[in-house]
Amino acid sequence: MKTNYAVAPGMYLQEWLDDEQITQQALADRLGISRKTVNGILKGTQPISQDTAIKLERVTSIPRDSWIRFEAKYREDLARLDDESEMANSASIITPALGKFLRGAGLTTATKRNSGKLVSDFLNVVGYGSIEAYEKGVNRMLSTVATLKEAGKSVDPASMMAWIALGEKTEPSEIDGITTYDEALLRATLPSLRQRVATTDDTTLIDIARQLEQCGVILQFIPAPDRFPLHGITRWTRNGNPVIQMTGRRKKDGFIVWTLFHEIGHILYDGNTGITLSFIDEKQGPKNDSEKRANNFARKVLVGPEGLSPYRNCKSSAAILSIAQDKGACPGVVVNLMHRKRMLDYTRCNDLLKDMTIPFKI
Repeated sequence: MKTNYAVAPGMYLQEWLDDEQITQQALADRLGISRKTVNGILKGTQPISQDTAIKLERVTSIPRDSWIRFEAKYREDLARLDDESEMANSASIITPALGKFLRGAGLTTATKRNSGKLVSDFLNVVGYGSIEAYEKGVNRMLSTVATLKEAGKSVDPASMMAWIALGEKTEPSEIDGITTYDEALLRATLPSLRQRVATTDDTTLIDIARQLEQCGVILQFIPAPDRFPLHGITRWTRNGNPVIQMTGRRKKDGFIVWTLFHEIGHILYDGNTGITLSFIDEKQGPKNDSEKRANNFARKVLVGPEGLSPYRNCKSSAAILSIAQDKGACPGVVVNLMHRKRMLDYTRCNDLLKDMTIPFKI
């Protein structure tokens, strides 16, 4: 267990001096070193060398490797405590929600009271050796995420980096043996995917993940910090496999299914061009061509070429359900889109938004 203090080897040596009732000078004489060196060892300012450890073993009968271990542990703890002290200066990057999330995931035990360790553990999660390196990594990440700025949402960069990193750490076990990404097969699988989400149940997302896996696409659900305003991202592995990483927010089929197909649209039309994100609140609508394409793709596949036109006069769940079933569409997706397009009041027909069982990876 790591401590918030460092024990110098000199403390053990002082105990031996006290037990043996030997002075520093007497010990120096027996060791054949200066009294100043002995005093430095006792204070922790003079490191114990291999040669001194051998001499200490002869005089104290405490094994040389014990002295070496004492010394190594002391220097390790000093370096760690110095580092945590420096890390504490950057404690502001860890929001309360992110700290709670990291503790809940078993990635740290630290709180704001031990902010240096909290920041250090966070860097372990995201895989950066220093705050400076992390900040450069964040800047590189944000430079590839145009929608993050355009949507006007307040997304905590540290939370985003931690969430993405957890997905990447989970990924190796998922790509073991996965087939090469096949775009043609993914396009051919779209009708089957659409049919499976038309009626959602406890196994829908597991079935979808299996079908996508046959196309070389990884679908993963990674828990996110509280109030994390993202539905999901599309990213690519080093082997060229697309990954749809989702938060599982708003566990209703209207949101989950829409986001899933939106991200499939990014895969098919954007290719491996970096990370793209989809936000929970899209009332303002997409502002760039990539988001428009992904939305149009999802709408066409899930709702059909007629779009929402057949539902224009629908004001009841029964009417929407009847048309959706006739069209082979997911009723929850239709309601979600009608809400967003102001075709239906947000208080209406929410009974068609069905809860989904989310197969979280961690």
